Order: sequence, then structure tokens, then C-alpha cells
Amino acid sequence: AAAAPAAHLTPAGQRSPAERFPRGAAVICVARDSELFGQRGTVQKSDDAAGLEARFELGLTQEERRALQLEVQEIIARQQASLNWYELQDVAAQAELDLHVTRQILGSLMARCDYVREDIGMNLLCEAKGDGAALCLPGYSVKSQGRWRFSELAIKALRDYHAQFPEIFKALRNRYNTDRDLETRSAFQDSRDADYAAKQLVKYCNACPFKKLRLVPAQHSALTSDGIEEVTRAVDRAYRQLEGRPVHTEVLHESEALLRTADAASHPPAELFPHTEVLLGQRGMYLWSRGAVPCGAKGTVVGIYGVGAAQELELLLDKESFGATDLHGRTPAMRGLLAP
Repeated sequence: AAAAPAAHLTPAGQRSPAERFPRGAAVICVARDSELFGQRGTVQKSDDAAGLEARFELGLTQEERRALQLEVQEIIARQQASLNWYELQDVAAQAELDLHVTRQILGSLMARCDYVREDIGMNLLCEAKGDGAALCLPGYSVKSQGRWRFSELAIKALRDYHAQFPEIFKALRNRYNTDRDLETRSAFQDSRDADYAAKQLVKYCNACPFKKLRLVPAQHSALTSDGIEEVTRAVDRAYRQLEGRPVHTEVLHESEALLRTADAASHPPAELFPHTEVLLGQRGMYLWSRGAVPCGAKGTVVGIYGVGAAQELELLLDKESFGATDLHGRTPAMRGLLAP
């Protein structure tokens, strides 16, 4: 069998523009100074002699993108100014509970429910097994300088839990051996059906946001669910500006301005990646060619967890994507992404 023809190489030993960007290939404009920056388009012509032509539909203008980023930053600033954090004794006082009870219910609380072990605690203050590293719940709890603090959202959830199941809180008052599981049958001894009450307790806990959210490292920053909703509305408003606008297309000819989304060997310019730390509310593009969502998807950073190589980012995508989730209820469906 005849060998496949060798790829045409430029004098520098690289593939020619026609090979890098074949006709019909999906591309992204990566030229920062272009109105098309971040837009996805299609290669219409690709010939080493005739040149390269990629066609794009114009999206948000540079001015509109800057205005959206400014609006998001204002949302972040308002949340940080209005979000109050309380120490454990203050949480107990505001919820009108004993400190001993509050400490138990805010952590991990194992209980026997119909011969099955269930964690009915709120998991707002936890420590990892092994190294004992603090694990927090975004928007609910933080630990800094060795001290736990809790948000108004945590206090509200604690009050609701107490109102729904006062029997559990009453049982915790006299529970001093925390190594033993709480017996829900004893807690619901005055109930007409203790087993049914225990099942309702587990159902309630599993439906609460504090059970759906994942635990995160102590070193983190994250928007609350209300803050994410506000950012979502701002992003959606910005894109609604395009609905009544005539479709405008533009053409690019420079291969340096393009990134081919399906080519794993195609690398975005280094200047696109921030040399400073990523900030909450920062907007950007997802540029992984074989990731969970399409390369070029735009989004807003709504959570930053950890530091260095282990750092993870929560993104609120501008548009729905099949590879996205709701980040355990923190974002709208199909618009949340956890990215390394």
C-alpha cells in the first residue's frame, strides 16, 4: 500500500494556514483588539495561494462587553458590602439555641433512622479526615485565622430546620456523648409514627441546599446563590440587546487571529491567560478544545476554590450547554461548570 503523503510544511517546519484551518472548520477569534474577539465562526476559504477567509457574526461589542463586566463587578461589590458573617456564639444567640446544640447541628450529625445511619447535620463546619483541613460550604460558612464564621443564609437555614423539627434540637440538648449516633426513635418518641417522622427528617435534609452543595477548601471565595441570580439576570439582559439587532457578519483573513476549536494542537496566544490571580466576577472564555463544554464558551467566575495547581473555578456560562450542570443548585440548569 502506498504511504500517505507527507503534510506540507512551511520553512519553519509548521503546518501551513490551509492545513491548520481547513474549509468548514469552526474557529474562534482570539484577537483582543477585534470587535469579533471571542466570537465563533467558520472558515469559508482556505488556500495557501488564495488566502484564508473566516466568517463571523458580530456579538456584543467591546463597549457592551466592558459595560457587562462593570455591572458584574458592581454586583460583587454590593454582595461583599452587604454580606455579614457571625461567629458560632452569635449564630446560637440569633437562632435562640444553646451553643452546645448549635455546634452539633451545624456540623456532621450521625443518626439512626429506621436502622440506617444518616447524616442529619448541616455540614457547615467540617474537617477532612486525615489532615484535619477545614471544609466549608460556599455562601454559608468560612474559616479564617482558626475561627469559624457563618452567614445570614446559614442562620436562616438553621432557624427553618429548628422550626420544622424541634424534636431533634430538644434531643441534642442532653446529648453529650457525640461519639454515639443520635437515636431518632427517642427524639420522636412523642410522635404518632416515629419511623415516618424520621423518614420525613431525612427527606427534608436531603432537599436542603446545605446538603446539595459540595464542601470546599477553607481558602475560597464564592458568590451566594442570590448573587449568582443577579449576575445571571445581568448577562441575560446584555444578550437580549442582540435580539432585535440585524445580523452583521464580518470576515477575518489573518490566521494569527484564529483558534481552531477542534484541533488539540492549536494553542491560544499566551497573552489570553491572566498573569495575575483570577478574581470573583471576572469574565472570560473556556478554551479547552476537548472539555465538558464547547471551546469558546463564555462565562463569569462565581467561585474560586483552593490555590495553585489544585485551584478550581466555578463558572456561570452565558448560554446553556449540554456538558454543564446547575452546580448543585447554585446556577441555572446547564449553565454551571467546575473547571480546573
